[in-house]
Amino acid sequence: MAGEDDKPKAQKKARKLNAAITRLDPEPQRERESKLRSILSNRPSGTLRYGVIMNASGNSDPSRSLPAKEKAQAVDASLSAPDETTFHSALPVTKPPSKEDSSNASGASVRYIRLEKHGEGGMGRVWVARDIALDRDVALKELRPEYVENPTALARFLREARITGQLEHPGIVPVYELARFDDDQHPFYTMRLVKGRTLTQACQEYYEAKAAGTKSTSDLPALLHAFVVVCNTVGFAHSRGVIHRDLKGQNVILGDFGEVLVLDWGLAKLMTGQDALDERHDESEPSDSDDAGLTQQGHAMGTPASMAPEQAAGRLEEVDHRTDIYGLGTILYEILTGRPPFVGISTRDVLRQVLEEEPPPPRQLCSDTPLGLESVCLRALAKKPADRYDAAKELAEAVQQWQDAERRQAEKAMRASEEQYRSLADLIPGIVWTARADGWIEYANRFWFQFTGLTLEQTVGSGWAAAVHPDDIQRVAELWTKSLQSGEPIEVDYRIRRFDGTYRWFLAQAKPVRNPDGQIVKWFGMLTEIEDQKQGAKALERQNALVRLLHQVTIAAYEATTVDEALQSVMDLICAYTGWPVGHALAFADDGSAELVSAGIWHLDRTADFQEFVRATTAIRLKAGMGLPGIVLARQEPVWMADTSRDAHFARTEAALGVGIKAAFGFPVLAASGVVAILEFFTTQHCEPNEMLLQAADQIGHQLGQVFSRRRSAPAIES
Repeated sequence: MAGEDDKPKAQKKARKLNAAITRLDPEPQRERESKLRSILSNRPSGTLRYGVIMNASGNSDPSRSLPAKEKAQAVDASLSAPDETTFHSALPVTKPPSKEDSSNASGASVRYIRLEKHGEGGMGRVWVARDIALDRDVALKELRPEYVENPTALARFLREARITGQLEHPGIVPVYELARFDDDQHPFYTMRLVKGRTLTQACQEYYEAKAAGTKSTSDLPALLHAFVVVCNTVGFAHSRGVIHRDLKGQNVILGDFGEVLVLDWGLAKLMTGQDALDERHDESEPSDSDDAGLTQQGHAMGTPASMAPEQAAGRLEEVDHRTDIYGLGTILYEILTGRPPFVGISTRDVLRQVLEEEPPPPRQLCSDTPLGLESVCLRALAKKPADRYDAAKELAEAVQQWQDAERRQAEKAMRASEEQYRSLADLIPGIVWTARADGWIEYANRFWFQFTGLTLEQTVGSGWAAAVHPDDIQRVAELWTKSLQSGEPIEVDYRIRRFDGTYRWFLAQAKPVRNPDGQIVKWFGMLTEIEDQKQGAKALERQNALVRLLHQVTIAAYEATTVDEALQSVMDLICAYTGWPVGHALAFADDGSAELVSAGIWHLDRTADFQEFVRATTAIRLKAGMGLPGIVLARQEPVWMADTSRDAHFARTEAALGVGIKAAFGFPVLAASGVVAILEFFTTQHCEPNEMLLQAADQIGHQLGQVFSRRRSAPAIES
């Protein structure tokens, strides 16, 4: 059978892998086997296959209930035992990741499906994979093909999975499963998939935007915050006896939702005891064509551009937690300058600089680099480990102390500038104000109090809103809330009530003030009166509306087939333009008395509300000079009544008051023979005379007069 033929090959690979794994711990194999048997002596033998390293099938884990020290010994033993059981059986078996289906003819289940390549490093590559069992996307890491037969690379890969899995910290990606493929025995492990960008990419974007004068999604405070998180994550690893040895911006991920994660623990080293993997080096030397930004294997392990001098020289006995401090220093250098401390034409050239030269001071590359941060960075990059910070936490605190000092200095300067600002604000012939970060108004200048009549106590907080026009308050509140949430400047126009009760238009503009960390600490705003501009705009709008009205009247008049139809159409258009609810036409009585009577043509928005007024109007007969129509007839020009209740000439005062009519205007229809009809309009609002409307009404009266002249043969009210 195929399975029987493949067994010797699989056993050979297993022995090679076990030989590599044994280098993780120089302890004699027999003693390790004895420890493992002793620890698990009371456990069923069947639990060893899937329980020692990773519980992937749901079976109980025999090491889960052990004390921490013995549990670690059990795991160590399983990684270096000499026979097929310890490696082949310890790692769960899975069908190779597929792009097509989730099962095969033999019934073996596919746990993962590769979707796309996520990234590639010095030894490994990462895929975005679909976890079929849990219906989620994960990151699947495996060795690059050229390293799968390399025992040292295999051992490092397994150690990376184990160390990453044991370091449970928010800044380290959790490992889900360590397993092997059933076809080629190659190991892989899965972990949480983090979507985002590397710290190096964020730095590049920041400096590109800075050079272009545009805004970046990351700024210096945000990058420094991420750096402090990295320092604390590395400090946690140090407290667990692990050093990273390959810290660089490319190994830090900034997630789309604020996560900051330290990746790639492939070169990690346990600080306790001697590491057998460091005893044996690949014989490869860095080539002149190698990329100094990629992780290198060999005597000098790590990334040349981020490598500490003791790493670059291969002095393994000097490599300790301070080596990581140097790596953190290279990340801070990249944040401050946008590039690594050393760049060269080749890897060999970069390594020479690491060993022999001092890095250029950040201010030499980026003149606006804060002096305090430059000092912190250069100390972390000291050639001698003893001259660096003693702990990652100490480095993080140094950066935070600089941020705190900058914040205090900025706040002090802001207080001084605000005092000066307020003293000058009272001289400004306009309204200025300041608010807290949450939008609480805390100051307004003298002009505000003079204009509104409000006191400071009535204004602070949200009290100012009492002076905003009721029709504007909701719109203003929504825009102000949106700006507070987004941190974007606001510009909005609205009406403010003056001390005498009238409203005037103002344009409000406000911008946030931020501290060195990018946090909003205050809002500064100004109100500029724009009443004249608004009135001018309204006047222009009314003028344009009148032009449209005249155009519509002209079309309606010429399209009408009778004079009655023309009067009705024009009356409806004028009521629509003015918003007035009542329109009415009068003509001369047909008894030759020269008195005006109702022509029976009305526009009524609410017929039932105005029935009394309609009856009173239908019953009257008016001579020249009597009532609004009589005055229009006598003057032969448009007439405006601002208050019908106070006009002695208005004969329908009682009826008008009964239905709430307060103002009116009328104009004559002038034909070649003189006045042939009167149009009158009424509103329930007090309205001052509108000269532009009266001028337009005069033109409309002449247009309708021409219709009378052309339609004398048609049924008309003048007949």
